[in-house]
Amino acid sequence: MTRRGVRQAVEHLAREHGITATAGLSITDRRWAGGTPLIGPDGIPVAALSPESALVNGEAFRLLAGMLLLFETAKDAQRFDRNTRRRRKVPIDGWRMAYVATPAPKPAEKAAPKAAVPRCRRAGGPCRCPEPELSVTISGRPYPAEPAALMTPSAALYSASCQNCDGPYDKPWRRSG
Repeated sequence: MTRRGVRQAVEHLAREHGITATAGLSITDRRWAGGTPLIGPDGIPVAALSPESALVNGEAFRLLAGMLLLFETAKDAQRFDRNTRRRRKVPIDGWRMAYVATPAPKPAEKAAPKAAVPRCRRAGGPCRCPEPELSVTISGRPYPAEPAALMTPSAALYSASCQNCDGPYDKPWRRSG
């Protein structure tokens, strides 16, 4: 299992801070507030990738307060800062945050325009035909139907439509045949 953004975060630490780091294995540990720990060559944590602001409590707050927090986008970093301020969980000197600039995806070449998909023609309202030709779809299969005097169990579960006007039939019906 690979967590999104870890490779870019490791490259960012090497490029911007000259730190060789690897991803830690204690992702589910509450001390990292849902983030991924990035461990330096001497075994000391150097950064945390994408911690969640809702999980910053107690031990996680003390651990993350002096550590570099990396986020995948600037928007994620702003959201973390805003949400921790709202909960009054901010270190005195603030968070040390940076975001990993991921390369923008290359725009795809424009494909030929797709052919228009024919849509069902619906009438303005329910069927008012004097002699409706009804059809009902049950489990993906169409069945012929006919008007009925009383409501049937099938009519209570499924709706019929008129083949003449394409409108829904809102009166009782029964399966024919």
